[in-house]
Amino acid sequence: MDTETTELTLDTPAGAAAAHLATPVGASPGGGGPAVLVLHAWWGLNDDFRRWCDDLAAAGFTALAPDLFGGRVATTIDDADALRRTVPHETGRAIVEAARDELLARTGRDTVAVVGASLGAGWAVELAEADPEHVDAVVLYYGAAEADWSKVRARVLHHFGERDEMDPLEYIEEMQQAMVDAGLDATLEVYPDAEHWFAEPGRPEHHPGHAATAWERTVAFLGR
Repeated sequence: MDTETTELTLDTPAGAAAAHLATPVGASPGGGGPAVLVLHAWWGLNDDFRRWCDDLAAAGFTALAPDLFGGRVATTIDDADALRRTVPHETGRAIVEAARDELLARTGRDTVAVVGASLGAGWAVELAEADPEHVDAVVLYYGAAEADWSKVRARVLHHFGERDEMDPLEYIEEMQQAMVDAGLDATLEVYPDAEHWFAEPGRPEHHPGHAATAWERTVAFLGR
């Protein structure tokens, strides 16, 4: 499916924020298509996450990725860790919520799905907990998060690498069990020999085979 992309400016309580929008060609004037909010990892809004939006649009979704870091992008772990510490939590929250509102308005939908990677996965869980009325599906890529899962209504799909050194698999399994215990429709997919960031082509940890499988599962899950 052909796609169209646009760079937007979101008006948020914390100031203006950029965002990348991708839509299927032929979508309705308001946007059309199931709405997916894409939340980037601590590298910032780089080409990998713009491509995630574009690929979602090619699959028939309207996808929007806000820039949480004001155009700044890191390529090393140390720089990324330092970068994410420069953004107050309130600022990130304001940008995520503004992006949700923009996506709902453009598509005319009542709910959004959220796809988040690492840092973005944490934001995805926070939004699903805070706004269960408007978040009906969440896809987490290598994300560890704490939440009151009883407040979440969304379906959850979690992709995690067996060799992830950022978060222990034991914790992720406990998180999965907590979601199940809360009555959520939650699925954990563990990928052998995969590391953190395995789904991002721009990273040395990228695992093409597992990334492709995870993406197929993501698109199928979002299309349910």
